[in-house]
Amino acid sequence: MDMEESAEESNAAGEQYEEEIVPKFITDEVYEEITQRSASIIRDLQMSKQYLFSEDVQKLLLLCQNLRQNIIDERDKIDQMRGEVNNAQARVQNALKESMQNQEVIQQLKSEIDQAWKNADASALREQIAQEAMNVLREKLEKLQKEAEKYADRGDGDDGNAMQSKKEGLRERDRLINEIEELQKKVHAQTKYIEELEEKNFENEEKIKDLYRQLEDVSNDAFKGKRAFEQISNKLQETTDEKQYLSDELKKYKQQAESEHRIVVQQNMQMLGLRANLDKQTTQNNLNNMKLTRLNADFDNMTQLKDKLTSDLNTKNNILKLKEDENAKFRLENAKIIKSREILMKKMMTIDTSKAALENEILKLKNTISTFEKERENTKKMIEQAKKYAEGLVRERDLVRKDIVKCSKTVNDQRNQAAIVDQQLKTLENEIKHYQHNEQKLNNTISKLKKDKEQMTEDSQNLTDKYDLLKEEVNTKNYQINDCKEKVNEIQTRLLKTQHDLQSSQGDVINLEKELQLSKETYEELKEKIKSTATQIEKLKEQIVAKEEELKKSQKHIEKIEKEKQGLKVEINSSLIALQHTKSELHEIRDENIKLTKTLRESDAGIEKLKKQLDNLISEKELITGQITRKCGEIELLNQKINMMQMALDRSNSQYNDRLEDVKFLKIEIKNLRSQRNLLARGSANTADMRQEVLQLNRVLVQERVRSKALENEMTTPMNVHRWRKLSGIDPDKAQLLSKVQSLQKRLLLQTSVLLKKDETIQTITEKVQYLEEFKEKLPSQNIKEDLMMMRHKLSAHTKKMKAALVLSKIKNEDLQTRETLIEEMKNNLMELKRQLLNEKKEKNKLLEQLREFKKNALEAQRVINDYKICGAGFKMNC
Repeated sequence: MDMEESAEESNAAGEQYEEEIVPKFITDEVYEEITQRSASIIRDLQMSKQYLFSEDVQKLLLLCQNLRQNIIDERDKIDQMRGEVNNAQARVQNALKESMQNQEVIQQLKSEIDQAWKNADASALREQIAQEAMNVLREKLEKLQKEAEKYADRGDGDDGNAMQSKKEGLRERDRLINEIEELQKKVHAQTKYIEELEEKNFENEEKIKDLYRQLEDVSNDAFKGKRAFEQISNKLQETTDEKQYLSDELKKYKQQAESEHRIVVQQNMQMLGLRANLDKQTTQNNLNNMKLTRLNADFDNMTQLKDKLTSDLNTKNNILKLKEDENAKFRLENAKIIKSREILMKKMMTIDTSKAALENEILKLKNTISTFEKERENTKKMIEQAKKYAEGLVRERDLVRKDIVKCSKTVNDQRNQAAIVDQQLKTLENEIKHYQHNEQKLNNTISKLKKDKEQMTEDSQNLTDKYDLLKEEVNTKNYQINDCKEKVNEIQTRLLKTQHDLQSSQGDVINLEKELQLSKETYEELKEKIKSTATQIEKLKEQIVAKEEELKKSQKHIEKIEKEKQGLKVEINSSLIALQHTKSELHEIRDENIKLTKTLRESDAGIEKLKKQLDNLISEKELITGQITRKCGEIELLNQKINMMQMALDRSNSQYNDRLEDVKFLKIEIKNLRSQRNLLARGSANTADMRQEVLQLNRVLVQERVRSKALENEMTTPMNVHRWRKLSGIDPDKAQLLSKVQSLQKRLLLQTSVLLKKDETIQTITEKVQYLEEFKEKLPSQNIKEDLMMMRHKLSAHTKKMKAALVLSKIKNEDLQTRETLIEEMKNNLMELKRQLLNEKKEKNKLLEQLREFKKNALEAQRVINDYKICGAGFKMNC
């Protein structure tokens, strides 16, 4: 039967192996089924006491769980990286859009600048045309003067004509002077307009430079975005490579699992064959033992064994009492250990509370650090605004040349303030690094405490588990000992009954032998009555045969009882060995308790050290709060300065708006000047009228010369009236005025060129300063990024540790479930054993009843034999 069952199991195992062990795609349902199957396999292996295979299967389960968790983590990372890639692409698109918008603005500004240059060129052309017209008029005046001198030399005959021409020349002179003044005003207005246009061009050029800078910043941001995109793509490639590597490892593990499954199947087949061989050998041994017991089953040996069993049972009872005393001592010690464990748990709770307080303080410090960083960024922004305001002041310096020195002083002061702010920022960064270093130390101490706590909890759990297992084993062994005692008592009762039966049967045999002897004596005497007694003898023989068969049955039953005694002996020996093992385990538990007390003392010392560190941290926190209050005051002062700078910016914006309005008015004036130019162009066609006016002016000049001569004659020949007064009237020459105007214009041009060169040098210096400040601002940002990366790595490591702890907790829960199932199976087995014992008791009662009936039948037969009496003739008679 056993061989057939083993063959069936091997066929079933082969059919299972033919199926696919691991599917191609592992879903959650498949994973749950695999875990359930593996748990069932582990249970079966533990039930069959194949602990090495069960440990291998558990290790494979742990590897599978870790690999699956790693795959899930990598999928989450891939999703995050995809999100970051999408964000980077969106940023790049936004940067491209902003660059397009900036390019459009630049093109608009370029078009405006081109228009301004065209207007400047047009105004320069107008100036040239006006100057040419002035030169033409001057030449005409000189010609008229020469002609007037010629006419004056000819004679006084034409005095009347000269007077008229003089009057006309005076009129023309006045008119020309008015026109020259008007032209000078126009030239002055045009020069102002040109200067304003140059200033606007300068401002537009600065705007263009700012836009170019913005474009460079945008291009740098886009380049950084591209770099980030390339880094993210590289990370994606690395993750894909890791994914492929892990998939290859999974395939390897699958192949290993399949090979191990094959090995397990082969080993199961071998185990089944060994079991069959063992069953055969056990049957053969049983047969041999039966033969030996049949040969050596004497009553004396049975009695000796009974005495030995009684002595052994007494000694075992004494040993059990001693062990019960030791168990009571161990229970007291375990109660003490439980109390110490509760004290430790309370201490750990206090440590957890202190740890939570520390974490809250750390979070507060992190929040303060983040606020400081935000304030630092705000101060940087304010510094940039201050720099922009400084540039605005430089621009105003171009407009108001008198305030150059004051503006330079203010700029230097602001730069000094910026340097002071930079120094303060550096000190803040150093303090932040110091706090981060302290935070790392605290995190290290907290991690050490966590590890110690986990070790303590694991040790306490292992001790409790061992204690529970020992309790269960002691209880089971007590139950087994009680059952053995009951079985021994039952066997003793059976032996007593069988002895009584044997004595009664022996007495019956002796009586029968006596009767046979009497019958033989009577047979010699009563040969004649053989026929009558032969029938009775045959009946008695049949009864004897039946009794011998019953004796054989009783002997077989006695042999079974002896086998049961031997099995009980083996069980008692195994229980003694188990008790020795329990003693050794209890000694080990005591050693572990001593070690735990030592670790508790060390943990108490560590807690005291942590308390001291907490006190030091609290003092440092108070110092930090004092420094923070100081820095808050300094930040308020900076905010006030920033508000002042903002007010100045608002004023500059209002001035800028006023200038825009002025530009509008100037455009209107340009339109009016264009209309006047058109009118002048139309008037230049009327040269004939101009000639007539020139003639009239010549006449006026002649008249005035006549008058001047008359006045000179009167002065030379005075009429003694107003003798004391001297006439002094000199008119300024127009040529001198024109030369002065030209010299002033040349000076203005030279000064404007020098100022433009100085402005370019100042702009280059400011650009270098801005570049250096931007470079300096970028440096700490990289450190902050590295710190963030370190924090991310730490968080990922903490998450991995937490996940591993969760996996371990799951495994422990599964182990507890397996233990509960084993306990339930043991309970079921105990119930089945109890049922078997009840059935055996029932069978024994039946046998006892049959023996009683047999005894009754034997007694009745003896009575029947004793009731026969011999009469005088030798015949038996019933009385």
